[in-house]
Amino acid sequence: AGLLQDRLSTVDKELIARIQATDDEILSRDEKKSKIWQVYESYISLMNETERNNLEDETDRLFNEKMKEYEHLEFTVFTKVGVSNGNITIEGTGKVPGHLNNQFAMDEKDKNLRVATTLSERWNSKLDSASTNNVYVLDEDMNVIGKLEGLAETEQIYSTRFIDDRLYMVTFRQVDPFFVIDLSDPRNPVELGSLKIPGFSRYLHPYDKDIVIGIGQDASETGRIRGLKISLFDVSDVSKPKEIAKFITEDKYAQSTALWEHKAFLFSKEKNLLVIPAYSQEYRPWGESSASYNGAFVFKITKDSIELRGLIDHSNNNMYWQPQVGQPQVERSMYINELLYTKSPRLLRINRIDDLSSVKNITLESPDTSVPVY
Repeated sequence: AGLLQDRLSTVDKELIARIQATDDEILSRDEKKSKIWQVYESYISLMNETERNNLEDETDRLFNEKMKEYEHLEFTVFTKVGVSNGNITIEGTGKVPGHLNNQFAMDEKDKNLRVATTLSERWNSKLDSASTNNVYVLDEDMNVIGKLEGLAETEQIYSTRFIDDRLYMVTFRQVDPFFVIDLSDPRNPVELGSLKIPGFSRYLHPYDKDIVIGIGQDASETGRIRGLKISLFDVSDVSKPKEIAKFITEDKYAQSTALWEHKAFLFSKEKNLLVIPAYSQEYRPWGESSASYNGAFVFKITKDSIELRGLIDHSNNNMYWQPQVGQPQVERSMYINELLYTKSPRLLRINRIDDLSSVKNITLESPDTSVPVY
């Protein structure tokens, strides 16, 4: 309307002014808009083809400029806080486009803040509105000094891990691109290599400098979830990362607290030990469900193999169970010397690491109220 207003004749402008001045009880706001638009349509109908094309081009240009302003509405703000001698001061703020997945999407090294973000899909159909993933480096004054943008369009970040001068990042929509990104030059982040495999990793953990553990879910080529998955990624050749070993549950409904809570993940390279909560439900045609297993998976893990040793069962002492709700999962596990401890809200189990034989079970509840211990 703004483009046309200046081009209208004096008669048309006066007509629009009279419509706008009409009492709302005579013409509603919607009726006014309709009548004013009729004036514009009448003017456009008298244009020749060249004039119409020029008007359309100018309208698109102004619209796209306005939409680019809206693209920057999704951003993350960082505040640098100084603490000295009991005093707290704000030392700077910085801003980057997009949002962070979790705490592992940010890292500090050599006074630089390194972050990985996803810029969500925008609603504007006239512009390239696909989601994108980006890496930014901010200096100690919180100014962006390096960036790598436009990674894995249409996908979003599922997991990240900064290790020294590298960033390992997993995005997902239908397949799992595993990215290796070089941050040795903070002013010039560079993608070194990537690997596309079905499924995705929700949590990444270093095995050593050349091997990364990924825990997530397997998926079909169309993105349909097919089970809990643990992967070993070989990044010794950064240009060609490889998945050298994997474990996938046969049960497609398998879940683990470790997918969203990294403190539920227990790993010891020295003991070749990996422990994660594991839980699955069997779904029945009438909508109810029952637990097929609930406990902790114990794996033997080396730099090139993953082997399931067994399940520490926690189902029998967690029976405040409701259909479609399920049982509380194992929350934490730890080891002391040669004993493995796994804890769920009502039960602490102690097993030997070497053969997983049971040593002791301790019920965790108040004797008076039977309230589970969290």
